[in-house]
Amino acid sequence: MKKVVLGISGGVDSAVAALLLKEQGYEITGLYLKSSLTKDESEAARECAEKAGIGYDCMDISRELEQYVC
Repeated sequence: MKKVVLGISGGVDSAVAALLLKEQGYEITGLYLKSSLTKDESEAARECAEKAGIGYDCMDISRELEQYVC
């Protein structure tokens, strides 16, 4: 089975992308990139992944982004 990691936000676009990839036979893991610079939508992303029947992971990239954003 083909595997893919899909950026997931909890919104319609990433949900549709997940469903289309799933229909094509991919094993999908939704990845939410958490940052202290943006509103935390990780719960919405987790719920979206759950409803789509795909895996889910959350990665906090706050430290990495602080290096590049003033």
